[in-house]
Amino acid sequence: MHPELGKIIARGVALQSEGDLNAAELQFNKGLRIDPRHFDLLHLLGVLALRKNEIPKSADYLARAAEQNPNDFRVFTYLCVAQLKLGALDNAFESASRAIGLKPDCAEAYLNRGYIYMCRSQFDDALNDFARAANLKRNYEDAHLNRGIALHKLNRFEDALDAYATALSINPRRSETYDNLGQTLVSLNRLEEAVASHDAAVAINPRNAIFFYNRGIALHECGRLAEALQSYSSAIDLDPFFAEARNNLGNVLQAQKRLDEAFDSYNRAITLNPHFPAPHNNLGEILREQGRFDEALESCARAIQLNPEFAEAYSNQADALAELGRLDEAVESYRMALSLNPRLTRAYSNMILNLNYREDSTAESIRCEARRFGELAASLRNHRYIQWRTQRYPSKLRIGFVSGDLRNHPVGYFTQALFPRLAQSGFEMFAYPTLAAEDDLTTRIKGCFRGWRPLVGLDDRKAAATIYADELHILLDLAGHTGMNRLPVFAYKPAPIQISWLGYCGTTGVAEMDYLLGDAIVTPERDENHFCEKIWRLPDAYWCFSPPSEQITPGPLPALQNKSVTFGCFNNLKKVNPRVISVWSRLLTAVPGAKLLLKAKQLSSEPTRSDIIGKFASHGVPPERLVLEGHSTRSDYLEAYNRVDIALDTFPFPGGATSLEGLWMGVPFITMKGDRFYSHNGEAIAATAGLFDWIANNEQEYVQKAIEISMKWDDLAGLRRALRDRVRVSPLFDAHRFSEQFERTLREIWEQWAQANCEDQGRASDVAIAHPKSQ
Repeated sequence: MHPELGKIIARGVALQSEGDLNAAELQFNKGLRIDPRHFDLLHLLGVLALRKNEIPKSADYLARAAEQNPNDFRVFTYLCVAQLKLGALDNAFESASRAIGLKPDCAEAYLNRGYIYMCRSQFDDALNDFARAANLKRNYEDAHLNRGIALHKLNRFEDALDAYATALSINPRRSETYDNLGQTLVSLNRLEEAVASHDAAVAINPRNAIFFYNRGIALHECGRLAEALQSYSSAIDLDPFFAEARNNLGNVLQAQKRLDEAFDSYNRAITLNPHFPAPHNNLGEILREQGRFDEALESCARAIQLNPEFAEAYSNQADALAELGRLDEAVESYRMALSLNPRLTRAYSNMILNLNYREDSTAESIRCEARRFGELAASLRNHRYIQWRTQRYPSKLRIGFVSGDLRNHPVGYFTQALFPRLAQSGFEMFAYPTLAAEDDLTTRIKGCFRGWRPLVGLDDRKAAATIYADELHILLDLAGHTGMNRLPVFAYKPAPIQISWLGYCGTTGVAEMDYLLGDAIVTPERDENHFCEKIWRLPDAYWCFSPPSEQITPGPLPALQNKSVTFGCFNNLKKVNPRVISVWSRLLTAVPGAKLLLKAKQLSSEPTRSDIIGKFASHGVPPERLVLEGHSTRSDYLEAYNRVDIALDTFPFPGGATSLEGLWMGVPFITMKGDRFYSHNGEAIAATAGLFDWIANNEQEYVQKAIEISMKWDDLAGLRRALRDRVRVSPLFDAHRFSEQFERTLREIWEQWAQANCEDQGRASDVAIAHPKSQ
């Protein structure tokens, strides 16, 4: 060796240890000019360049060093790091393996190779290497942290927690460990602990955008929307190009119903990363909520194009297709979503709901799908309650209601008069809202409940545990397969008696749902095979509507002023199927000068209006015979009935709240008998209102009745004047009578259960939980 090289190397190492990397590099390069193939100089320059983040230069020096001495494990260890930073995974893997081959107890080499396995999604191999690294080097913090990450990827969440705990015992100030711990706690649905862990991460390092992003996820999951919004905003402040944070910020804004702001946030995410599927999908959901269905379909299609295995995008696409009445395509898209993610219960429920709108669906086919849904819900639970801490013969029955519609919504209108009366009758009531949004109706009914326990942010197990802890006697589901339902919670059986009522007119398919409330018309004995639940019939009607708070008086018969009849239908446009359009077209053709007023949220969309006009035109009905209106305030909606002489019901899926609101506004309706719960609703409402002559047995009779009635203007005018007073005292609006019947029903159901299941034993002393044999 040249006599000067030793001094040069020593001087360079000293400068490097003092932190003067540039001066050290000059010294090493001085030596390299003397001996360009000197191993130690090449090695030192490679490590120094790595410290200076000059990665290509580092990889070059280290590769040259390895050529000079292919038996030094250290150079391959550092070369692996440089190659990893360059993204050369195959070369890095070879270097790590060479280092291990040269020194089988090199913990750092195992750590590096484990990281490469992680990049390749070979999590078992990664875990083995991280474990070996941890065993070879005492208190090796990185090995324990990475072991936790690998365990998380393998869904071994409890083991991951142990690994993070070990890492934190070595270094309790490592922000990355707290961040990863928080993510694992979210996966375990230990959400408050997750937030605390993420709080620790951002407290230690408040300049890391990813930490605030992950904290936002935890806050959002546990329903703390305002804090989640702030956390995502902090992430964006730190990294304005963080597309994922923009997307998640949009999710929170959407949950807060700040749709315009959410729309902007998703668009910004797309601008930052046009190939990111999630914001395209989320944008599609907002567009659907805004009634821009064709644009929604375009966004969902783009999300699917970017990620052909994006189950949620297929589900959202199906929702938009269903709103447009393209039900066959919608069902196909739901099935695609479920093939990609069989655990996507929301898509399954929406598919079952929309099967009810299809003309070719049968009660049996829908029951079979619902039963399969129930089997899925049972397979997803990890236990089932079989004993409950409830008094068998209490002084007050404890009743719970699960719903996302305890607000200005048809379910809210059906229950707002019932809840105060039940509370006054001595029931202890508990509400379990599944939607965070509240409004004036929510405020009015909240005081009726002893407990108001939102299930937002709780997984099914925790939601069931929350309900179970309230020691209910009876739990009612007000959603069925409609939006925001939590049917999988009922599979846990958190209450001894579980009842489906009101929100969905069909079987849930959940075996743990004991009863379905109906009446003699909507659930006749001949239809009992349509249901998985036992049917309990109320004496008059199974529901009772609350008169609208809007003070709008029925006006005179419009035909008297217009000199022609105006038919109308304000039902969801999904119900207006080709068969309905055909029948209505025959009617319009038979009644000269008659017009048809259709009012539905879907008709806010110009393409949808054009589509409806085209469908009627194919039956010879010109556009001037149609009046098409979209969404409006409830006041304007009710006022619109003052422009309708006769309402036309849809089939096989008739109106519910719309028909009752029409009756309140003095507008009777023509309906048709059905063959299942949903399709019986029209005839049930008409019969209970005393409109027996308005119920048709078939299409021909439907048209004939409408023609005959449309010619009797004096009779129509008289009926219009009397109809509100008539229905006000009928079971459809008599809240006092309905409440008494509903209260008696609940007491009888409980007494029957108590007598059948046990003697009076007071309170159960413990809880038995049945665990399934396999998952």
